[in-house]
Amino acid sequence: MEGKTESFEEWFRKESDFYCDKICLREIPNKNGYRGVFATEDIADDEVLFTVNRSLVLSAENSHLSKLVTVEKLDPWLSLILVVMDEWCRATESLWSSYLDVLPIDSPNFQPLMFWPKESLEELQTSPVVNRIGKEEAEEIFRLVLLPVFEKSKDVLHPKLFPKSELYVEETLLPLYHRAGSVIMAYAFDIEKDQSALEEDEEGFISDEDDELLPKGLIPMADMLNADADLNNAQLFYEGRILSMKATKLIKAGEEIFNDYGALPRSELLRRYGYVTSRYGKFDVADLPLPLVVEIAKKKFGVSADEVEKRSTFVGSQIFIENGYDITHFHLEFEADSGSEIPECPFDSDLINFVNILLLPNAAFKSLGQRGKSPKGDLLSKAMAPEILDLLGFACEELRSKYPSTVDQDLQQLKEQKRLMEELPGGREDVKMTNGHQSSDSQSEFLRISRYCQALEVRLGEKKVLQKAELYAREMASYIRKERGRKKRTAEDHPSVPGPGPKESRPKPVTTKLRELLGENP
Repeated sequence: MEGKTESFEEWFRKESDFYCDKICLREIPNKNGYRGVFATEDIADDEVLFTVNRSLVLSAENSHLSKLVTVEKLDPWLSLILVVMDEWCRATESLWSSYLDVLPIDSPNFQPLMFWPKESLEELQTSPVVNRIGKEEAEEIFRLVLLPVFEKSKDVLHPKLFPKSELYVEETLLPLYHRAGSVIMAYAFDIEKDQSALEEDEEGFISDEDDELLPKGLIPMADMLNADADLNNAQLFYEGRILSMKATKLIKAGEEIFNDYGALPRSELLRRYGYVTSRYGKFDVADLPLPLVVEIAKKKFGVSADEVEKRSTFVGSQIFIENGYDITHFHLEFEADSGSEIPECPFDSDLINFVNILLLPNAAFKSLGQRGKSPKGDLLSKAMAPEILDLLGFACEELRSKYPSTVDQDLQQLKEQKRLMEELPGGREDVKMTNGHQSSDSQSEFLRISRYCQALEVRLGEKKVLQKAELYAREMASYIRKERGRKKRTAEDHPSVPGPGPKESRPKPVTTKLRELLGENP
């Protein structure tokens, strides 16, 4: 493994335009062969770490397949999959041979959801990420689009890609296709266009089609950087024909250099990259299906099927209605204008608007229909009907109940599974392995437990989001009702005195209550 790392780094030094002598690529202990880029000396903010010429990017444009008419007609994903499969088959004949050797195309430790067995996927319970894996759809595209290309282009493609038989397709080509696609999902970049190469139109403007999909490419060394939501300290910059990785802050000697994936929930980390980390827990989401919201409106609020249809049609004329909406973690945010904290709403504004329309009294909805305009609701507005929050709270509770286990049960299981994983050979740094490797049986067990722990982390994250959102809805609805009641009593008892009466005090601030229930320090 170390030999491959050293060979790739040596190849990159030779082929790249610049490789800073203050950094090195090395394997990370006890990380199943994963690598990282580290600083060997202090690196200044904005210092260039390395540069890659566009011609070194592994892409359809740079491949010997670039002139293949069929490749030009494929979308960016499929064209790069085809190129990676072809270059992989060429082995040492490929310019990118040393680079491909360090990508996990044939590594059993590379475990995005595409490669999980059925029993491991079941541990994700009702997480919607299972429906986003798309393995069956990918295989259909392979058979309908790529197989005909293999058959018609045997004079150009490597002979190993020719579908000799159905058995060969099933046992060799299809697994390689899935591996190539998964590596691209985990490692590829959208390659921004070289603006200097774009032609100007008659009026002197650079012509570019906004709707055109950006080509994808694998950028040597850039994708060796691991990602961290909090510790990211480097970024890739596009500078004409040169792609430059630069430090975005001071990096001390010995520190790892991180890029960032953006605000991805852990379910997406697992689907795309095959791992989870607690640092991305703050980006976790839960998907609230709209049919569930509608069902609760019918059952608990007496909205008829006819009214649902009419009101859905009305909302659909104003905004695009999604099949489901992300619920996020809510936080207590400081508001400078008021000098106080306010809860950041975890619910999508379009979802709030939809529920608002669903629950409007008939007369109000008729009036709204006559105006032909949908109201914009603010969840923190005291004028907002607490019934909207009630419905959303019921929806979160119902969705959470669809998971077979509770948060406490999952936490206990996670603790137990991590203990078991540490007891396996290779599970702890101080455990010596036979010849430096895990046995086949222990590696298989390690991967099984690892998948289980990752599934637990994902479903726990989703349940916690639902738990907090339900809490938010309940407490906000209660607060609004109490405030309304207090104001009404004050107005009746002291019509000329603004604010609370002499014997009437405000309800406990909702932010204080929420913080207490969340277990946060005041």
